[in-house]
Amino acid sequence: MKPLLLIALGGNALIQKGQTGTAEEQFANLKLPMRQIARLSRNHRIVITHGNGPQAGNLLLQQESCARCPTCRSRSSWP
Repeated sequence: MKPLLLIALGGNALIQKGQTGTAEEQFANLKLPMRQIARLSRNHRIVITHGNGPQAGNLLLQQESCARCPTCRSRSSWP
């Protein structure tokens, strides 16, 4: 069985310095990493996950700015 590789893509892999982070920019930025991952997949099993980065923070800000959405509990109150 091939060895397993876990690859996290996010942050700088998706948004380059000076970019606004549009979907088009992020897809274009994935071309090189995906070619590299395709090459690795010849000899490895691949699991790809999101590495968070600014995208996760932007989603949090988006949700917190919505007046109709319930506010998140403070992090200190999480179990």
